[in-house]
Amino acid sequence: ENIKKIKFTFIFVFFTFQIINLSGQIYLGADFGINESKIRYDDEDYQKSFKHFQKFKKGYSGGITSLLYFSEVLDLKANLFYTQKGMRQLKTYSYNDKTLNYAQLDIGGQLDLSPRSKIMLSPYISPFTSFWISGYQTFWDNKNNQYITDQEIYLKSDTTFRYNRYDIGILTGIDLKIKQPKHRFWIIGFRYEYSMLTTAKEEVYGWKNRNICFYIQYVYRIKK
Repeated sequence: ENIKKIKFTFIFVFFTFQIINLSGQIYLGADFGINESKIRYDDEDYQKSFKHFQKFKKGYSGGITSLLYFSEVLDLKANLFYTQKGMRQLKTYSYNDKTLNYAQLDIGGQLDLSPRSKIMLSPYISPFTSFWISGYQTFWDNKNNQYITDQEIYLKSDTTFRYNRYDIGILTGIDLKIKQPKHRFWIIGFRYEYSMLTTAKEEVYGWKNRNICFYIQYVYRIKK
């Protein structure tokens, strides 16, 4: 049932872009990012007890991005990319990293401030949907030595710990767009993601991802 919903979402997005009258400017390009992920537990008491043991975990992302301009100041921004999320949890004598690999899709509106200048600030907001690809965890001792490396994580690891096949949330961000010759842009941006669904559930304590991403995009105009 969930797989059917995922397929329907991609089909809907594809045909939406085909049906829209593409009279505006269209830009297409590549995306590369470095992110920091952290978690928040669903249970508030559990969250407070572990807040000193949760640290940000580094990850990477990369994919394709597009901009569809409806006017000089308004565009629709879409990203489809691979991204790493997860957590780093410290314990008394060790800590472990959990890396969750997703394919992510987000589409939202964006405003270009000072659109006629060479450098523009462009805030935006968007919902996102992430689809599980794979996961693994690594354990370290307090001297930063790995003692279990790249142990695979499954969607249904056991009866007390289960991961969600997909993640849905909201993101907001701001782009610095730098105009280049021949209708091209360099884009340097930041985005903050907050998951609305429980990413994983351990016994009665679920947790959600929070993701802060720095990224660079290069786009060029494919339609005048």
